[in-house]
Amino acid sequence: MTRDRSAYYRDYYEKNKERNLARQKVRSKEYREENKESLKKKRKEYYEQNKERFKEQNKQKKAEKYRADPKQYLAKLKEWKINNLEKYLVQGAKQRAKKYGIPFDITYKDIVIPECCPYLGIKLVPFSEWSSPSLDKIIPELGYVKGNIQVISTKANTMKNNATQAELVRFAEAILSMDTGRKATALYEVVMEEL
Repeated sequence: MTRDRSAYYRDYYEKNKERNLARQKVRSKEYREENKESLKKKRKEYYEQNKERFKEQNKQKKAEKYRADPKQYLAKLKEWKINNLEKYLVQGAKQRAKKYGIPFDITYKDIVIPECCPYLGIKLVPFSEWSSPSLDKIIPELGYVKGNIQVISTKANTMKNNATQAELVRFAEAILSMDTGRKATALYEVVMEEL
């Protein structure tokens, strides 16, 4: 009497499924650890060869999720941005650098978000109109490179966006002299009322 080999292997597999999967998992993990660099290189090469296809698939998946439930999709996106603010700031900087052809070599690890804006002293609140954290190029011509970035409020970044240092100093001096003038006028009016 001959055995049905396929039935035997099927039975053996079903009886020892858990053990075999555990063994396979361990072997796979060991293989990945031993061949980490070569696997990383292969994945990168494969991605580069199929980059456009991956981008298109990713775009379609995002569109499907958005169409399924726009409110939930946008809520999750906002939650991700708040929980990964450094990565979000770097993504925006990378897009601007590409668009305007300026240098870029930063990662999210280079981003330090202070509690308050170093220029205006206001508390930084993500996704608020003017006090939201914003990535600033200290010397704009150098681009988004290590040592040339800082996180300041959107308001401060907008104020120093196109102005030179001399223009900002002149602006500050003018504001101070106006404030002094207003204080003097207010004091004069108080004195005149008392007379």
